[in-house]
Amino acid sequence: MRYTTKRSKSYRVSKAKLLEDITKQIKDNYEMQIVNLNDKLQNNKELSEQQLQIASTQIAELKSQLANKTSLQYVIWLLVILTAAIGVLIGKGCN
Repeated sequence: MRYTTKRSKSYRVSKAKLLEDITKQIKDNYEMQIVNLNDKLQNNKELSEQQLQIASTQIAELKSQLANKTSLQYVIWLLVILTAAIGVLIGKGCN
C-alpha cells in the first residue's frame, strides 16, 4: 500500500508539473501573439496616417490646380472682352 501511495503522489506531482509547464507555454504563446498583434496594429495605424497625409496633400494640390485653372479662365475671358471692347472703340473711332 505504501508503494501505491508513493506512486500516486509521484503521479500527482508529475501531473501538476506537466499542467504547470503546459500553462506556462500557453501563456507565453498567448503573450507573444498579443505583442505581435499590437505591433501589426501600430504598423497599420502608422501606414493609415501616412496614407491619409498623402491623400490630404494630393487634395490640396488638386484644389490649387483647380483654382489656378479657374483664375486663368477668368483672365482669358477678361482679355477676350477687353479685346472686343477695344476693337469696337477703334472701329467707332475710325468712322
